[in-house]
Amino acid sequence: MPHSGKLRLVEEVVHRPGGDVLAVTLHGTLSLGKESILLRDHLRQRFDAGSRYILLILEPVTFMDSSGIGVLVEMKAHAVHGQGDIRLCRCPSFVASILYRLALHRILEMYETEEAAMEKWGL
Repeated sequence: MPHSGKLRLVEEVVHRPGGDVLAVTLHGTLSLGKESILLRDHLRQRFDAGSRYILLILEPVTFMDSSGIGVLVEMKAHAVHGQGDIRLCRCPSFVASILYRLALHRILEMYETEEAAMEKWGL
């Protein structure tokens, strides 16, 4: 289970009839430094290894700065470039508020539940 001092990632593969989804729950803070590097490297490895759909569960995130937002946008672009997708689920209100203020909710789709996100993928 990848982790840095302030961020821990927990993975689970969800098998669906239309394909597998990698659900990654983020615990802690996502900020400039080791935490954002950990998430970027981890997600990049998963996409490059063949994961097409990654669902980030953000409910346990306690803080996120602009570097964290930047990693999410960068990983969305990386996923789309590789014919995949990344979606956000169970976002804390402060994360949702930031994404709406920056109009990034149009790029980083947010869902209340894992099922809703996977349903929109048609899985």
